[in-house]
Amino acid sequence: MPVQQALAALRENYKVEEGVEAPPLHRWFVENKTKPNEIIGILYVNNTVIEGVEHMVLSGNPDSAGDVFGVLYDVSSKLSQKTKSPCMVTTWTNYNPVGLSVAGVNFSCGPYRFRVVRQQYNSDRDNLSATGYEAWEELGANRQQMSGAGF
Repeated sequence: MPVQQALAALRENYKVEEGVEAPPLHRWFVENKTKPNEIIGILYVNNTVIEGVEHMVLSGNPDSAGDVFGVLYDVSSKLSQKTKSPCMVTTWTNYNPVGLSVAGVNFSCGPYRFRVVRQQYNSDRDNLSATGYEAWEELGANRQQMSGAGF
């Protein structure tokens, strides 16, 4: 499907905005129309070809460690069924602009990648710090891979 046709189809149900150019790829961010500024997907486009896609599989505040385990189990089961190649697991940590922690676990199995991200954030209403989780599936190339930086 041509890029412009794919973007037009997405725009029927989602807000789609072009991001800052990350040569050689252009990024297009996909958001729910009902929740602006909450990115649920990213398209990586090289000229007229979609090279890669990232999309959020789930997000929320799990009630228990069992909920997080369930996500990890589902991800690893899906990856092991799709690929017969060994998987590599890596972890990372960082801080967001306001100094709260962000951590992730990346699963890479051949062409399939999946990441689970934990973000700590402040709740202005309650003046408390809270933690949320997101799980993202990645297919194809992304900006880091095209530039040789990896995940």
